[in-house]
Amino acid sequence: MTLKFLLVDDEAAQVQLVRLALQRWRSPYDLHVSSTAKEARAFLNRAGVHAEAPKVHIALVDLHLPGDPGFSVLKEIKDNPELRSIAVIVLSTSAAETDVAMAVGLHANAYLKKPLSWLEMEQLFDALETFWRLDVRFAMSDPVVIHHRCVPASFSAQEPVSVAISPEADRR
Repeated sequence: MTLKFLLVDDEAAQVQLVRLALQRWRSPYDLHVSSTAKEARAFLNRAGVHAEAPKVHIALVDLHLPGDPGFSVLKEIKDNPELRSIAVIVLSTSAAETDVAMAVGLHANAYLKKPLSWLEMEQLFDALETFWRLDVRFAMSDPVVIHHRCVPASFSAQEPVSVAISPEADRR
């Protein structure tokens, strides 16, 4: 199965890093990119020039976009029964408690601080691929914990970081 992503980010460098990280995958994937929340919502709803857009499996959403914030994309996905099964991973430079709380309140499947280096981005996408392959292979309904050593530069612990991602977060 080909995993379909929608990356919602207006930073060209970040888009390029995600493209490079995905090129390392062993699993087939398609990446679609929107640089604004408005464009992302049109893509998701197959409106206008996006009438033939595929339904994506995972939306990687930056919060700080020109115009409407990324929260509006998250809300659109989780409020729409036809889109609700899309896993939303917030990828943001913000670690503000208010942003995390709002994303969780809107039913984001995961909230991750944008990696600061290529190595961290690479490790993040390796963990994401591992999770996806486990989820598809075993059709898990319980939360999965992935252990990896992708540690932000500001984090001093030497233990592996546990990232809990729930495939059921989209069901209310």
